[in-house]
Amino acid sequence: MKRGMRGSLAAALGLACLSLPAAARADKADFERVAEFKAEGDAKEVSIERKCEDCMIRVMQGRVIISTLVVREGGKKTPIKVTAELKEGDKHVIPLGERRQITGFRISDGGGGTYRVYVR
Repeated sequence: MKRGMRGSLAAALGLACLSLPAAARADKADFERVAEFKAEGDAKEVSIERKCEDCMIRVMQGRVIISTLVVREGGKKTPIKVTAELKEGDKHVIPLGERRQITGFRISDGGGGTYRVYVR
């Protein structure tokens, strides 16, 4: 491939990536890690204190079942039914709606594996 064509191809690929929907671009670099848990069946509390639009669960080891994510905004609690069974290496993005100030999450889990929680 000629030198000029490589630069044009790289620019075209970069523009194509920018035009993808947010869910298609969801990779770890867009997210900030906020917690890591072992899915033992008891509800997990995560303090966030920042504006967020998405939550991502990434399974690090084993199998993880996420049942419900309760989004806390001060005293307001909004449950989001997730019902996802994930295996090692899987990522699951949970849209939180419009970007808003989140104070924390309560995550209902199971399956015994370990997972990380990210927000953006």
